[in-house]
Amino acid sequence: MFLNRIISNEIPEVRISDTVDQVLRIMEEFKVEHLPVVKGNILLGTISETTLMNVEDEGLPITGLELLVTAIEEQQHLYEVIEFMAENKLSLVPVTNSRGEYIGLITAMDVIREFAKSQGVRSEGSIVILEMNSRDYSLAEIARLAESNGLKILSAVLTTLDDSMKTELTLKLNKQDIEPFMATLRRYDYEVKAFYKAPDHSEDLRNRYEAFMKYLNT
Repeated sequence: MFLNRIISNEIPEVRISDTVDQVLRIMEEFKVEHLPVVKGNILLGTISETTLMNVEDEGLPITGLELLVTAIEEQQHLYEVIEFMAENKLSLVPVTNSRGEYIGLITAMDVIREFAKSQGVRSEGSIVILEMNSRDYSLAEIARLAESNGLKILSAVLTTLDDSMKTELTLKLNKQDIEPFMATLRRYDYEVKAFYKAPDHSEDLRNRYEAFMKYLNT
């Protein structure tokens, strides 16, 4: 899940000679709260809508306004981008090469769409949620048990529960018939916290995903 396929130039970068009004108009048009600021092909930083809204004269250039130091490099992984955007509350993040040259940007919508693909959100199948002691976690063993029942794990998300030595593992499986797998899990003393079988849940999940993407586009 590297970034090359989701880096975009659809949203224009801005320059320090652009006025506050011009930059705000671009933000409004593309429904973002941040824009990359460049000089030539070098990224200077990211300007935020909050900073612009505090300027009384919107006819002034953005020269001298505070720029956020927010950028990632093109070889970074999607998970790093998700963490970076969440920590900095960004609607988009500029992408540079190893020389600090601006090559494009990634929006929050791009990240959500790519993450959904990687986690099999739009695929048919079933979801199983397991809870176990952290020291007992072994994805290799669970994958072996799934394969012994003719299943493939499309995605696995591991969550450490707060104030606990417990771990929660959410599995997306490729088939609807998971009863034999459930029996195997219980035989191996895995605690099945919840499960959802397609088509009902998968269809609902896809509908929620599509509705969320439409919401982001409005």
